[in-house]
Amino acid sequence: MISSKVGIPYRIEKTNVPYHTLTFESPWRKLPNALDRIRSLQLDVRKALITPKQTTLFIKESQNRSLTKEKRQLLETLLNYPESLMAYDSIDSNELLIYTNVDYSRFELPNETQIMLYNLPEQPFTVCEFTCKDRIGLLSDILTFLSVLPVDIQLGHISTVNDQAHNAFHLVHIETNKPLTNEDVMYVSNVFEYEGKERAIKFISPEY
Repeated sequence: MISSKVGIPYRIEKTNVPYHTLTFESPWRKLPNALDRIRSLQLDVRKALITPKQTTLFIKESQNRSLTKEKRQLLETLLNYPESLMAYDSIDSNELLIYTNVDYSRFELPNETQIMLYNLPEQPFTVCEFTCKDRIGLLSDILTFLSVLPVDIQLGHISTVNDQAHNAFHLVHIETNKPLTNEDVMYVSNVFEYEGKERAIKFISPEY
C-alpha cells in the first residue's frame, strides 16, 4: 500500500490483460481530484468497481496498450503530488509544472445518452444506469456530478465495450441510507435532464 500525499491510499498492479488496476482505499466522494490526475495523462478507464470504502479502476493507454514504465512512474508522481500545486493541463514527462487546480464543474454527457433511474421491489437501493459514448474523464465527471446530489453509492460498476460505456449505480439517500423516494427520483431525474437538456439525453422509466 502506498500512502498518497493527497490523503488517499492507493496501489497499482499489472494484470494479465493490457490493464493496470489502480485501487483507492477511500470513499468515492474523495476520488474526483485523483481521477482528474488520471485524466491529465490521457489514460483510459475501461472498467471500474466502486464500493463505499474502495474503488478499483482498470486503466490502459490508448490503442489498447499497457502503461509504460515511464507513464506509471508519472502517474504515481501525480497521485503523490500536493493538491494545491498540481497542474492538470500542462503535464510533461520530465517536469511537473506548478499551477492552480482546474475546475471540471460542468457535467456533460455525450449525445444519445440513455438514462434509467428506478426502484426495484424489495431491494434496499435505487438503480441509476446509463449508457453513453466513452471519453477521457467521463468517470471523474460522473462522480463529481453525483457528489452534489443527496445520494450515496452502495455499488457502482462501469464497463466499456468498444466506445460505449455502461454505468450502473446502486444509490441510497445520503441521510436515510434507504432507496430514493419517488420525489427524490424525480428531483435527480430533473437535475440530469437540466444538465443534459441540449445533449439529447433520453430517459427510460421501467415499470414494475
